[in-house]
Amino acid sequence: MSQPEILNGHHKLLGDHTMSRRMDGKAVIVTGGSSGIGRATAIAFAREGAQVVIAARRATEGEETVKHIVEAGGEAIFIQTDVTQANEVQALINRTLEQYGRLDAAFNNAELPSILEETVIANACDRVKFQLSQAFEEVHTAKGRIGKHDQP
Repeated sequence: MSQPEILNGHHKLLGDHTMSRRMDGKAVIVTGGSSGIGRATAIAFAREGAQVVIAARRATEGEETVKHIVEAGGEAIFIQTDVTQANEVQALINRTLEQYGRLDAAFNNAELPSILEETVIANACDRVKFQLSQAFEEVHTAKGRIGKHDQP
């Protein structure tokens, strides 16, 4: 299945699938949201009514995810972010708060850049350490902000 077919399938699901809309009005950040599991998660959040912030390094793919969500009636923005840079994570959170006035959840899906075939056992510990420390860093940076929003 080609990438456009996958996206068109998501586009159709977003537009035609009836969900609970339990995320209506909630702002959610999805790191690594430009492809794969991150993209599917962003689309699922949008289907539930969330305002989705796609955060990723690859702008073209991130904007493509946003385009499909918006064309299907969802709400999303893309913010190019390298989650290995604390200042970029802080800017991501600040921009989310500026755009939506709130941050209700964050889905950490960003991965240390590498090619799977090149990953060897010796590097596995470094990858796990990065992923865990990055998740903790994002939560630490966002703590006190998740669930906070401007009252109308």
